[in-house]
Amino acid sequence: MTPVIPVDFRQSENDFSSAIVAARLYQFISPDKSVLIPVKQDFINNDLYYRIKMHEVIRAFGLQAAAPGKPSYLTGESEETNCSVTIGEDGSISSPMLFAEQGGEGVVVDAQGNVYPATGEVFVYGPSGALIDTIRLPERPLQLLFGRSDGKMLYILTHTTRYSVRTRFSGR
Repeated sequence: MTPVIPVDFRQSENDFSSAIVAARLYQFISPDKSVLIPVKQDFINNDLYYRIKMHEVIRAFGLQAAAPGKPSYLTGESEETNCSVTIGEDGSISSPMLFAEQGGEGVVVDAQGNVYPATGEVFVYGPSGALIDTIRLPERPLQLLFGRSDGKMLYILTHTTRYSVRTRFSGR
């Protein structure tokens, strides 16, 4: 079973860590038992907020497959932070830790553990959290993903365009 988590959290309370920890309390499991999505009880109950079903999964710019036991990274536009989290075998999200003081709409990680948040530009952080590169674009990036057989092509999606950039590193 693959845990799937949103790559970005937008909280009006500006409490990123509490939102992550609260999201681990319940899970949605796909009918074929291949995908697990951490959700809160209000999502399971179909509770509405101003007649709208609200949840980080629905509001997210993108989702990521998370590997239990390996770090996953979440970005928060309103808090302008990127956090690393631990994913449990049951899909629970725990141990949020500040990774970088920049947050945005999307984030991906390459095979070497470099973290790429989409936050106005695409910034590249090494596994230790040090900024190692910046990818400048004429538009604000929203979502990122690696492609091609060698995993070195970074696709950057904006509201109107898809850009591609060959990286020195390969994606997962």
